[in-house]
Amino acid sequence: MTAFVISNCIDVFSMHILDGTIAIRLIIECIIFGGLQMVFGIGILQLKSKLGQFAQVIGILEIIIGVSFGTVIFASFGLFLLIPAVIIEVLLLYKLAKR
Repeated sequence: MTAFVISNCIDVFSMHILDGTIAIRLIIECIIFGGLQMVFGIGILQLKSKLGQFAQVIGILEIIIGVSFGTVIFASFGLFLLIPAVIIEVLLLYKLAKR
């Protein structure tokens, strides 16, 4: 979340920067967000013993999203997978709240 806020602040303050620097910044953001997504997926995978198969599916999906963001070329594929991943994460949180 902090990386997202910092990224958006940089967006606002870099409106008058050349297009080449913006492209480089977007590539760096993709790689950073991909790495964070992979760490998040590994963390969810470690909860598999407590949460069961549901957490394993979410963890693998998060790792796939992180790898696709990290490669930058498949970032659009990662964005496509991010929507169902967020929905499944909300379902996991709902399942945890019911316990």
